[in-house]
Amino acid sequence: MNRTISIAFGAIAALTLLGGCSYIRSKFGAGKDDVYRNSTQARPLEVPPDLDAPNRSGTLVIPEPSAANVAGPVDASAPDAVITPNAAPPLAAAATAGGDGLQVADTLANTWRRVGLALERSGVATVQSSDEATRSYDIRTTGVTTQSPGWFKRAVTLGMARDKKVSTPVNLRVRVGGTDGASSVIIEGASTASDINAARQVLDTLRQRMN
Repeated sequence: MNRTISIAFGAIAALTLLGGCSYIRSKFGAGKDDVYRNSTQARPLEVPPDLDAPNRSGTLVIPEPSAANVAGPVDASAPDAVITPNAAPPLAAAATAGGDGLQVADTLANTWRRVGLALERSGVATVQSSDEATRSYDIRTTGVTTQSPGWFKRAVTLGMARDKKVSTPVNLRVRVGGTDGASSVIIEGASTASDINAARQVLDTLRQRMN
């Protein structure tokens, strides 16, 4: 009798324990896991289908080459393919040395005016007067004269004295002659070696300025 009662109480206790475990598991175990599983925040991220494929929109599509964009080979023999630099304008009124003066390919009037401008701007000589009727300029420039020491100075200095160059004023006349298109510029009035050197210096300056 006592054994039967003990078995009955054990069965009731076992059922009670099993029911309590099921209740506890439903409240704190498997049920809790289902709550987290069903939560929106716990769901895995889903990659949109348009992010795992290349963009095929028109903004990223490279256009096909067209005939206007494709540069063909350049024919070097074609006139348009030859680059020619700008040619310098010819010197229509050049001054060249000739004899004791200059030859200028210009009219007499233009040559006379050009000579006056060259004399004034170069500073090689000072224009004292000008005559358009005779197409001439009276100028004053500077010549160099070499002075040698005399015998007395050489004797005193025991031959150590040297030649000395002295600047002297020189008066000359610049005249324009010839014909239109073949003008000539000559210098008159040079009589000494100093005058001749000064005249040559003036002619060289005119040639450089009038070219």
